Amino acid sequence: TRKLFDKYKVSQPKFEIVDNLKNAEIATKKLGFPCVFKAPDSSGSRGVVKVASLKNILDAYNEAMSFSSIEKILIEEYIEGIEIGAQAFSVNGKCINVLLHNDYLSKPPYMIPIGHSFPIKGLNKIQIDIATNSIKKAVNSLSILNGPSNIDLIINNDNEVKIIEVGARIGATCLPELVKYHSGIDWVKESILVSLGLKPNLKIIKNTPTAAFIIQSSEDGILKEIIYPKDLDENKDILEIEITAKIGDRVNKLRKGTDRIGKVIVKSNTLKNAEKIINHIFSQIEILVD
Repeated sequence: TRKLFDKYKVSQPKFEIVDNLKNAEIATKKLGFPCVFKAPDSSGSRGVVKVASLKNILDAYNEAMSFSSIEKILIEEYIEGIEIGAQAFSVNGKCINVLLHNDYLSKPPYMIPIGHSFPIKGLNKIQIDIATNSIKKAVNSLSILNGPSNIDLIINNDNEVKIIEVGARIGATCLPELVKYHSGIDWVKESILVSLGLKPNLKIIKNTPTAAFIIQSSEDGILKEIIYPKDLDENKDILEIEITAKIGDRVNKLRKGTDRIGKVIVKSNTLKNAEKIINHIFSQIEILVD
């Protein structure tokens, strides 16, 4: 991906590819701190670590390398700015649909997506157009011919778009559900249709503010109890609420996407109200762990 972006002049972070600790140290000195260590062929935010200084290199290198099947890792400059995401869809070799969304991340060093929402906020029309065009250029440069793409990007402090990642897949962390509730497009259905050689229907039929967050444990251990007020089930703004972990299950503090133990998806008349509803719900759910 990084090499193709270089070839097609797609705006991205500066990066180095390394296969040993010594070269990792050299790369960090070249790129500067903070920087990001990544396993280039992993998923679910496994092996992605923000590195603040030289003393953090060994742990970050081992973490990233543990999830790399090719025994190489990426080291990238850390981009300060607004981090957002997008769900894109390609048909017959052309990216024709881009839906920008807000991303919410856990605190460093792991930087795991903990939620998403629609519509995009904090961007003016020019920024939206630049981001959309950059995404289309990135997706097309990777020769993604038909189907969905999941994109992470950052608009830096100079209003430049930097493409962080592109996955030729549907996004996770409730994104297919959010796309459907927000736009009316069934992202999963249309992906299946295009994979069968049929024409997808990508027409946006609504613009409903929606937000989703994952439920997580604050520590490692055995799940003892979930305090969950029953009146939440009567809230019409809650589209979905689910806890997948069972009492007695081993749960982990959030270090990768698969450490989630549930989800909450809501709608409202404004995005601000949807975020308020989410925060209220999480103030009422308590996860007790031994």
